[in-house]
Amino acid sequence: LKYIVRPDDAQKGDVVVTSGRQPQFPKGFVIGHIKNISPSPAGVSFQADVQPAVPVDKLEEVLVIVEQKIEDSGQTVKK
Repeated sequence: LKYIVRPDDAQKGDVVVTSGRQPQFPKGFVIGHIKNISPSPAGVSFQADVQPAVPVDKLEEVLVIVEQKIEDSGQTVKK
């Protein structure tokens, strides 16, 4: 995780989640936990090592359901 302005903005053990700023990644999905925070090579910001929430090397498929639409009496109902 790059471009942390201040080391107080993130702490070891903090949970890293998606922000929702990109439409393909809905808000609130857990990415992992911060393991370590250190100065960036240029020294103008900080960077963090993130431990993935799941063993990424073991994943074969991922299914993300964002919303479910149900047709009921001609109306679309979001759940």
